[in-house]
Amino acid sequence: MSWELFVGLRYLRARRRVAFISLISLISLLGVTIGVATLNIVLAVMTGFEQDLRDKILGFNPHIVVVSYSGALAADQGLVEQVRGVPGVVAAAPFVYGQAMLTVGRSASGVVVRGIDPAAAGAVVDVERHLESGSFAALASPHRVTLPPEDGGTTVELPGVLIGAELARQLGVVSGSVVNLVSPLATSGPSGLVPRIKRFVLAGVFESGMYDYDTTLAYVALPDAQRFFDLRQGLSGIGSPTSTAPVRLPAGSKPRSAASPTGRATGWRSTATSSRRSSSRRWSTGSSSASSSWSRPSTSWRRSPWW
Repeated sequence: MSWELFVGLRYLRARRRVAFISLISLISLLGVTIGVATLNIVLAVMTGFEQDLRDKILGFNPHIVVVSYSGALAADQGLVEQVRGVPGVVAAAPFVYGQAMLTVGRSASGVVVRGIDPAAAGAVVDVERHLESGSFAALASPHRVTLPPEDGGTTVELPGVLIGAELARQLGVVSGSVVNLVSPLATSGPSGLVPRIKRFVLAGVFESGMYDYDTTLAYVALPDAQRFFDLRQGLSGIGSPTSTAPVRLPAGSKPRSAASPTGRATGWRSTATSSRRSSSRRWSTGSSSASSSWSRPSTSWRRSPWW
């Protein structure tokens, strides 16, 4: 018999005249057991919830984002290779980031548009795992669709867009539907400034399980986003996954050193915070005209904590 078991039984099995002491010992033992079990259960639930939330956030955001201090990054493949060559970086892919409004008929909703390279984005973000229909490859080439009779009924080729399942339900669209992407950047015309509008075809739907992502994110091909936001060959930044998924980057870290002196790098937590703040400023959905303060992506993202 072990020493621990001997001591425990000694105080639990008391004589008849001191049975009250055994009762107190038993109650104390049960109280400690229930308290420790409750603590373990709560810690297990919280740890599982934190891990699930982190996996969802990192599925839609790169671990590290490299951006310019001012303006857009030049589309330099050498810069992408430089970021990819940093120790600990698994992959790297350029992206374009901006705000717009998605409209179908009289329904509208503000979205955060992310222009991605369909061939390389799968190694940076894990969106394809959450796709209910379509794929990143569907963004690489235009889709041949027939417009509704009110729009002429002609057959045209339109680029694809991926949106969240909740946003698709709000707008009442399915895969193959034609949607309009409206930019806050106005273009000069004969009658003055007019909004920039581009037609897209819904190439797929994803469901992340996070309401903010499923109602505000829209993915298009990188060249389509560059033309839509009038960036020419510019980039908003370069996203990279790492083997450790750092929350914040120290001042002397290698990713930050690779981004300087023309840019800087930041961790995924700042990226997720910026996405939530952007979603809080989206245009409202409804038949009435949307009202919100919009600014140029090339200037607004410089004021964001993301950048």
